[in-house]
Amino acid sequence: MTKNHRAGKRFLNEDGYQGLAALGWDIVVNRDCFIEGEIRIADCNRVIYLNLSDDWDNRKAEKDDVRSNNLAKIEKMIEELTLCRDAYIASIKQSKRQAKKLRKEMKKQKGGSVN
Repeated sequence: MTKNHRAGKRFLNEDGYQGLAALGWDIVVNRDCFIEGEIRIADCNRVIYLNLSDDWDNRKAEKDDVRSNNLAKIEKMIEELTLCRDAYIASIKQSKRQAKKLRKEMKKQKGGSVN
């Protein structure tokens, strides 16, 4: 990898899980000083590609602006994934509460103990 090429890859599953879930990305500054890049999200046999490449029209319009549409894509993904994580944690807690309530109701109906 050269100073013009940056890349990363991370497997997403916990140890012991079968199947493949991974996140990978590449960003290259080419000879014409354009940025070419993509983010890849893979889960088993499905892959999503998100283009991060510059185009000349955007560069001319935003030449003094460090922020670009591609940076906005990355930031919005981080925001949405954070919201998703928080919602997933809340759902786990709700599911546990509901399961506990259901076990209590089943115990009352049977008149015995239910684990």
